Amino acid sequence: SATTTISGSGPQFIAVDATSGAATITLMPSSWSYMKMVHIVKTDNSANAVTIDKDASDSWYCSTSPLTLSAQWDSVTLVGISTDTLAGWYIIATM
Repeated sequence: SATTTISGSGPQFIAVDATSGAATITLMPSSWSYMKMVHIVKTDNSANAVTIDKDASDSWYCSTSPLTLSAQWDSVTLVGISTDTLAGWYIIATM
């Protein structure tokens, strides 16, 4: 299995190959990523899942934690929100 934490600025496209084992992608805190868009796709057809988790200080909006991509080409697009009253990740599209 592999674990990766997303960092950096600007929108990101992350293609995950979980052929060799389950993978976990951890999103950076939304306070570091106001309006950051991230698209994650599982590219392989193995039975290994890709789990998407968030920073402990954040909330999920429109879902529960963690997200799981199970099938080849499953994907999710998220946007980070951080205001005085909201802090977390909105799911804006799934496929």
